[in-house]
Amino acid sequence: MTLSPTHYAAFDDAHDRPWRLIDSWITDYTLQGWSWIYVVDDAAFLQVSERLRSQLDESAGKILRASELGFHSTPFRPAHIATQLRSLVQHELGKGHAGVLLMVEMNWTVRTPAGAIYHREYEAALHELVTQLPLAAICLHPRQLMLGEQLLSGLKMHPQLIAPDGQIMANPHYVPPRLMVRQDERAQFQFWLESLNPAFGEAKQPEQPQTLSPQYNLELALPLLTVDNAGGKWKIRTFGPLRVYREDGTLLNWKVTGGATRKLKTLFIFLLFRAEAGASPEELIDVLWPELEDLEQGHNRLYQSVTSLRRVLTQPGGEGRQFLRQEAGRYLLTVPEHTWLDFPMFQELCFQGAALQGARDTAEAITAYQSAQRLYTGEFLADLSLDSTSSATLEWCHNRRYWFRDMYLKAMTNLARLYRLSGQLPEAQAACDLVLRTEPTYEAAQEEKLLAYAAAARPDAVRRQFGLFEQTLKRAGLGEPSESLRQLMQELLG
Repeated sequence: MTLSPTHYAAFDDAHDRPWRLIDSWITDYTLQGWSWIYVVDDAAFLQVSERLRSQLDESAGKILRASELGFHSTPFRPAHIATQLRSLVQHELGKGHAGVLLMVEMNWTVRTPAGAIYHREYEAALHELVTQLPLAAICLHPRQLMLGEQLLSGLKMHPQLIAPDGQIMANPHYVPPRLMVRQDERAQFQFWLESLNPAFGEAKQPEQPQTLSPQYNLELALPLLTVDNAGGKWKIRTFGPLRVYREDGTLLNWKVTGGATRKLKTLFIFLLFRAEAGASPEELIDVLWPELEDLEQGHNRLYQSVTSLRRVLTQPGGEGRQFLRQEAGRYLLTVPEHTWLDFPMFQELCFQGAALQGARDTAEAITAYQSAQRLYTGEFLADLSLDSTSSATLEWCHNRRYWFRDMYLKAMTNLARLYRLSGQLPEAQAACDLVLRTEPTYEAAQEEKLLAYAAAARPDAVRRQFGLFEQTLKRAGLGEPSESLRQLMQELLG
């Protein structure tokens, strides 16, 4: 094994740790004057300590519980973990070691609630340490435990892989962790393209000014859990009321005997976003009836709701049980392969519009924003009472409702600005109206509308619009327009 600072991934296919490889890594590195640190899943601390007892020498190696470094902390802070690791490595270097071999069991990505969200940030922070210190980091991925999306991310974020026989392999699927954290698929595409042939780098778009491109950092939902041969893909619309279309264009009918429509939709959307993680009956009872104290009554209600949802999901010639099934005490929702979901596309179109706007490609930016506008047909899951729920398990949906709403307001305001700058003044005013119907007090859209009226040489409309905004703020109890907006109005009239 080459003894150099690097970032390895190992994928354990068995139901036990790859002890033969671990023993050889420790032996090879300690013989060259390196120390080692093994970060173990808390539940297996005694087992691992006993197994590595012969290798354990406090002058050369140590075993740490994952919780000692913050892997089980709430809130989960990748930067804090990186600081802890840096301190440990520097301590070992101060003792005269040539470097440090760090082995981390990745079980925490499943055991820690925030593991799926911060997996990328942790790997990026660790990768940064590897580039700065004499550190060889090996991430041990238990294939039988980790979720598919986590395994795929783990594969992409390590430049080198360790095969079961110990062979070191360059990873052709590697993507720099900083790009994975940004979840910028276009940047990942460009990286892979240039790795095939550097000449592709000549066609890159110019860097966009940061001030012109609003940055969104919303993590995507886990990949949908799909099933083959399920009667054609579905189209799921989450903006406005939840709508699910079969391939022939017909809507799922949520009104079935014995089922409350809102409860069935909530059950459907929660399991959809939980993907292959699924949910236990107790979690679902908490989601649907958060104030219910009688657990037996909750199980009875859940049984009825599951039965009703299966009726909703049953297609002609199909069977709803294949879409909503129970495995190992957890409920899983599957959808037909290649099912389409609207909000990832909406988010990407907003990103793309911002990037094109920053690159001053006005026509293409307008097209991207227009496409995003067509997708946003109302607030995220508007017919679900997410605001009033006392269940923390629906926090994901609740937060995203306002996140997407803000994204929409910014995108449509940017669209209005592009219309105005390109001379399409009626379209600019209409785009402002889209924003103001959603949020009448949104000042950036008010500013754009004043500018559009001024560009159309309509001072009367400028005065009227400003007066309407003053009244709107007063009715909402928000005081007066900002001084900057008032000054703009005076400049436009002057």
